[in-house]
Amino acid sequence: MDVIRAWYDSNKKIRIVVALRTSCWADSRGLHMRRDLCYLKRKCVGFNFLDEDSRCVGPEEVVPRVVNLNEVPDGEYEVVIVNHKYDWESGMLEDYDYKLVPVTEQSERSKDGDRTRG
Repeated sequence: MDVIRAWYDSNKKIRIVVALRTSCWADSRGLHMRRDLCYLKRKCVGFNFLDEDSRCVGPEEVVPRVVNLNEVPDGEYEVVIVNHKYDWESGMLEDYDYKLVPVTEQSERSKDGDRTRG
């Protein structure tokens, strides 16, 4: 959790961009539906806290924390931290959730900052 606090305090120098894809298929056992969150590594910047959390506590704990996963259509999204809860004694970040925010061309340009393309 200290890593998340450092990220939050460092003026958002970390950026996690994912592609959300839904697939449906049928086979002899039934109908199936699956949603995938795939990291877009070339668009990600810095420490990937989503990957770290899924490795530490498991994806079965992380996926339910994405508050709008079932509400958004397929596409590219930036993962942001929402619903911060701090310990009242120490002030340390204790709990949080994730939210998928659509990536627009304008937001990509503003996040690129001083990086050059070419």
